[in-house]
Amino acid sequence: MYRHFIWDWNGTLLNDAWLCVDIINSMLEERGIERVTAERYAQIFGFPLKEYCRKLGFNLERESYEELSDRFMEIYEQRRLECRLQDGARELLSEVREKEIEQSLLSAYKQDTLRELVDFFRLGEYFQAVVGVDNHYGNGKIERGRQRIAEMEHSGEEILLIGDTLHDLEVAEAMGVDCALVPSGHQHIDRLREGGGRVVESLSEVCGWVE
Repeated sequence: MYRHFIWDWNGTLLNDAWLCVDIINSMLEERGIERVTAERYAQIFGFPLKEYCRKLGFNLERESYEELSDRFMEIYEQRRLECRLQDGARELLSEVREKEIEQSLLSAYKQDTLRELVDFFRLGEYFQAVVGVDNHYGNGKIERGRQRIAEMEHSGEEILLIGDTLHDLEVAEAMGVDCALVPSGHQHIDRLREGGGRVVESLSEVCGWVE
């Protein structure tokens, strides 16, 4: 059915939502703002990230979104190696490869740090391309996705993008490819279903489509 899988990174293959919640809560506490639970985080997280910051309670009149994002990423980069892959992620990548389906990685994470993490987890052998962005403000994923599609020989119906947020559905639609969303990352399954796209229960369900 599919000849190429395009994977999102944060929340889809990398289990890092818990770390984001931890960092956000430390930043909220510093400003005297109420902490969020993991469930509340999954209910309000989304793109554009500036609107998500407002929902958390940050005063963007007092400090800029860029300042908040810079501080968040400073802490995230210090702690990123505390994260692990999602359960079964490595095995799934291997199974997809055994079925002779090509794979790419597409992320709103900065290109250089994305590549470093892929190398750290020794996943480079699975991907024909590792595609990140040139900033850490959550911008540019659609543009980079379109560039990746332009490099490929497959038609849109032969490509599946797997992600964990409604933004991934937006990216897939802009790229003209199919999409599957998994609820193990940064957005609650109820929110994913509201988008009208295909939602699976877990990563392992994805492989059932490539028999």
